[in-house]
Amino acid sequence: MKKLVAVVALSFSTFFATAQEQGKPELITDRPDQTESPSVVPVGALQWETGFQYEKLSNDFSEIKNTTFNTSLLRYGLLDNLELRLIWNVVESEFTPKSAGISGNSIKSSGFAPMGIGFKVAIADEKGWRPKIGFLSHVYVPFTASKELKPEGSAMDTRLSFEHTLSDKFSLGYNVGTNWAAGEDLGYAYTAALGYGITNRLSIFAEVYGVLIENGHPDHLFDAGFTYLITDVFQWDLSGGTGINSDQDFFISTGFTVRLFK
Repeated sequence: MKKLVAVVALSFSTFFATAQEQGKPELITDRPDQTESPSVVPVGALQWETGFQYEKLSNDFSEIKNTTFNTSLLRYGLLDNLELRLIWNVVESEFTPKSAGISGNSIKSSGFAPMGIGFKVAIADEKGWRPKIGFLSHVYVPFTASKELKPEGSAMDTRLSFEHTLSDKFSLGYNVGTNWAAGEDLGYAYTAALGYGITNRLSIFAEVYGVLIENGHPDHLFDAGFTYLITDVFQWDLSGGTGINSDQDFFISTGFTVRLFK
């Protein structure tokens, strides 16, 4: 067993060292914030972004606790300006109804959430006042979900992504888009994240985001966190947030990103 552990550790250290020596492109991720970057991964690269998240929501009628054990996003660089994307999460949810301020028996469900299949295309590079621009979209397929988490029908999201370099330390990213699901009202999503690079490897961010729902109540939220680039191809992150006028009491999330090449 000790020999096996030593071999695995040596393999990982060799991989990371080789990637750094080869001067691989900058590691740009779509986590942990809600704002998607307009950048795509390099051609032939496979990037895995995953983590853990705990969320609590409550109102006068119910309390919901969601634990996501595997918030996985796989990104593959197909062309210089195009990446393919795959999202698949393992979720555990606990729903507790309330009656006259008294909590009832909890209902628990767990399993795979619907798989998201999509793409991102890089549209334009930043030039002067023009931001860097990208577009991405996902379709969520019901039959890929576990029985307890299977929705009534398909769902889809779209995002236009923008990014401005404000200075050597500051950057601004923002998204606008739509969320659609069978049997539900159309939602118009927005995000805006301000990032600050403390060092070449340590960065922090603060963000507002939300969704405006047709014939429904708008939700506005806030989060903040940091990322730390351990090696040129491996990054760790930690973040948390709360609802401004939504049912979300709070969430906390941590995870990592690793980039693999051919």
